[in-house]
Amino acid sequence: MRLRLASARRIEMKTEWDVESAIATYNVDRWGGGYFTINSSGNVEARPLQENGGSIDILEVVNEARSRSLGFPLVIRFQDLLRHRVESVNRAFQTAMS
Repeated sequence: MRLRLASARRIEMKTEWDVESAIATYNVDRWGGGYFTINSSGNVEARPLQENGGSIDILEVVNEARSRSLGFPLVIRFQDLLRHRVESVNRAFQTAMS
């Protein structure tokens, strides 16, 4: 038995997609905590010191790992991010105790 569609209509969805849309759709501001965002190229970007430091395009890191034939899954560590978080937690405890 064959089914035939009487009329196949093509529906084109025209949605403007931009960085703000990506950030909102994936709720990056919430889970990223200022440490991750979407850059102008549409890639995830790490900001280990939040607004106080530089940024790292995660796709560039992955591409560099591929060029060096590193195995996947890949663990990417941001030492400055960890340090920044520990300092933040320490400040919070100091404030709470004083």
